[in-house]
Amino acid sequence: MKTGGFMFTILVTFLTVIADQITKYFVCINMDLGETIPVIKNVVHLTYIINPGAAFGLFPHQDVLFLGIVMILLLAFAWLRNRIPQKPVYFPLSIGLLLGGAVGNALDRCRIGGVVDFFDFRIWPIFNVADIAICIGVACIAFYFWRHD
Repeated sequence: MKTGGFMFTILVTFLTVIADQITKYFVCINMDLGETIPVIKNVVHLTYIINPGAAFGLFPHQDVLFLGIVMILLLAFAWLRNRIPQKPVYFPLSIGLLLGGAVGNALDRCRIGGVVDFFDFRIWPIFNVADIAICIGVACIAFYFWRHD
């Protein structure tokens, strides 16, 4: 990855962390833990929870494990940054989304021992902006490797 691609990935990572932390901050200062605000009743709610685990609440209170995974992701990025393809543009974007989401949730784990979640669609576990970024990033990376050697 040339410097431009590296900087693009870093920018996406940074913007993802900022967006994630700002949304969580507003939830934390405007809602009580456990509070639910219907946006569209019985369809979309904002529900403020602290998730002590990973996706779907799996492996609760394993902060050292999760923080270790984030460190491995960051080290892998630093080590492999020159091998990350710049094209198609969605690939460095997806790396930035994955890293930004991982760092956003890691900041919560360091600060409060769990992850602030708030998007509640009532048919799916409650999630946040970092979770969205991670899912999009992983899906795009998988798509890339499906389409390329």
